Amino acid sequence: MPETDSEEADYNDCWIQKFLRRQENMYLERLPDSFLLDKFHFNNLKERIEDFRECYQAIMDRGPSYNMDEETKLYFYLHNRYILYNKQGMNNMLDKIKTKTFGTCQRYGCKETPFIPVGLHPDFGRSKTKVFCSSCKCLYEPKGNLRKLDGCVWGSAFSSYVILLNQYDFKHKNNKTYFPKLFGFDVLFENGNKSSDSE
Repeated sequence: MPETDSEEADYNDCWIQKFLRRQENMYLERLPDSFLLDKFHFNNLKERIEDFRECYQAIMDRGPSYNMDEETKLYFYLHNRYILYNKQGMNNMLDKIKTKTFGTCQRYGCKETPFIPVGLHPDFGRSKTKVFCSSCKCLYEPKGNLRKLDGCVWGSAFSSYVILLNQYDFKHKNNKTYFPKLFGFDVLFENGNKSSDSE
């Protein structure tokens, strides 16, 4: 049965553009066509994505969108590989981090160190996005729509890798510890130790 004009139009409906217009996806990179056309980046993904071929065709605007959940999963996995292994993807993410797109750490002594997005698990559906402060080395719950985003889109290795490759941009370390005082005397707790870091 021949396709109708409306069906053909749907194939050119810019899947990626519509996908990135979702509020929680505004933090993601637009995967370039050159990256999506390189089959090397799909290694081991066919086994992890249901109806892989149809999902890929939908993302590339070569066919209709049938399974948005699986298409989303495929884009997320590819996004993780793009920001981790592609120089342009890494640089784009570094720019977003430096411009504080993901927020800043408000902990005492961190001086508004920009947050780095983190995924606690590489698989889809296992954890939501967290944010990491390279100064105090703590994980935090992000604010707003970022907290809705599946953590696999960043993966567990990205935060360490971006710091390793750009150490000059993450050189500030929080070495300050606040010890509360009462009438000029240090406050001790039941275990006999001073208080730990206070935000």
